[in-house]
Amino acid sequence: MYPVKKLKLLSLILESFGVFTLFIIFSIYVDAFLSKTLGFVGVMLFWLSYGFFGAVVAYIIRRLKGGWTWRDLGFKIHRSWKKDIWYGFVIFALCYFITIPFQIIFIPSVSKQISQQLGFLQQMSLPVALLAVTGIGLIIGFITGAFHEEIRYRGYLQGLFSKEIAPAFGFFVSLIPFSLGHYFSHPEWTLMQILNTLPLGIAICLGYYASRSLLVVMSIHTIANLLLVYAPYLYSRGYIQSSYAVIFLLGVFFIIICILSKNEVKELLIKSKELFTKSGLKMSILGILFGFVFLFVIDGLRLLKHQMDQTAYILLLVVFSVFCLGLSFLKRNKIAQN
Repeated sequence: MYPVKKLKLLSLILESFGVFTLFIIFSIYVDAFLSKTLGFVGVMLFWLSYGFFGAVVAYIIRRLKGGWTWRDLGFKIHRSWKKDIWYGFVIFALCYFITIPFQIIFIPSVSKQISQQLGFLQQMSLPVALLAVTGIGLIIGFITGAFHEEIRYRGYLQGLFSKEIAPAFGFFVSLIPFSLGHYFSHPEWTLMQILNTLPLGIAICLGYYASRSLLVVMSIHTIANLLLVYAPYLYSRGYIQSSYAVIFLLGVFFIIICILSKNEVKELLIKSKELFTKSGLKMSILGILFGFVFLFVIDGLRLLKHQMDQTAYILLLVVFSVFCLGLSFLKRNKIAQN
């Protein structure tokens, strides 16, 4: 059981608010510059720079406040880079079965989005198009999602509260804003589509606790972004029956993967049980509560962008971030004195 140190918890909460507000400020300036001037290339550069910025800011703040190294932020190998990527693949295989009902429900709507995004592939032969989808899916899935989100939500946010408060606290504080935050970042999504992100979020958070490696969770995230595209793409090409068959064939394939990877599955299950038993029910409940608080504060700040003059909005974000980080450092000094 982890004791609740109120002053320390307050310091960490303020820090997380301040750091994520810096991320918002960065995204406003850099996205506007790169996307408007460089088009698609600018979008890719934006997400890459967003990830690097997140890593540097999180490292500096945590280095100053907690003496963290890059390894503490998740930049390490759990076993070997090949085994870490495979571990991520196995964890996604376990998660896949929960997503099957969602995939069946959403395949028509998702196929429309895929058709709009990958319409230029429609004239290619199917084998060539699938190869192109694989390459594009891996690159875009990693750059626009896995890279920057895993650094921010797992390496920093989950790592921070898991290490300093309790593993279950960090688990929920990472899971809730990451999964339910899609409601704010994707207003075109239905509630069921938002809920579809929960199984993947749970798998990623458990994977990070089990490995403490960003390579593992980036692998899970990238593989998910790729493999969940195949069925909708086939549907968009008119291969209706084949698209549903692919969902179930992938399920069979992942069953075989799980059977062949008993050691990885066993490790994940043991670590998952450990995460909650070590933390206790109280820390889980507190993590859920603060997860929702974090979600509404940070995404609430993002929504204010459409309600305020841009200059006033930027000024508000700067003041809020400086206030939170400044107070966080003051609370840290008070904790040290005590």
